[in-house]
Amino acid sequence: VEGVSPASFPFIIASLYKKNKGQFLLVVDNTQKMQELALNLSVFIPEEEIFTIPPWETLPYEFVSPPERIERDRITAIFKMFRGEHALFIATVESVLRKVPAKEHIINKGMTITIDDEFPFDDLVEMLVEYGYTREFKVESFGQFSVKGGIIDIFLPSHENPIRLDFFGDTLESIREFNM
Repeated sequence: VEGVSPASFPFIIASLYKKNKGQFLLVVDNTQKMQELALNLSVFIPEEEIFTIPPWETLPYEFVSPPERIERDRITAIFKMFRGEHALFIATVESVLRKVPAKEHIINKGMTITIDDEFPFDDLVEMLVEYGYTREFKVESFGQFSVKGGIIDIFLPSHENPIRLDFFGDTLESIREFNM
């Protein structure tokens, strides 16, 4: 946008976003601008509709994992984007240049389970292991789960805190978020 004060960008973007019920992808120069824009947009758009796609902050040939927060933000945003949900995504140039897994791969890894659903308890535990979650005694970080009797604690990338699934046999009785 030319000839417009940069301070008005969040207002213009929010106006366009509210008029068009699709997805928006905004690409900015760097991580600082991405975070500032997300913060400024949160005045006009609910925070749960704004997703950042940060760069990995590692080089492709390094054998170093990026920080957990970056992995969580990227996974959550890409999953929402592939599902076609109405949302606003903010990415850096570097983050859009990195390859991501195929859409079908990401979508097929998603699962919805609600209270009173019948779902084989052991199959859920097995599925978590297949999806790369690690089984721990106590859930402390993203990508972990624990099992205690009929309770499964899972730290999902889309949540700030772990969630607890309470089963009676193969029937899900409750879902709640808890603090560590």
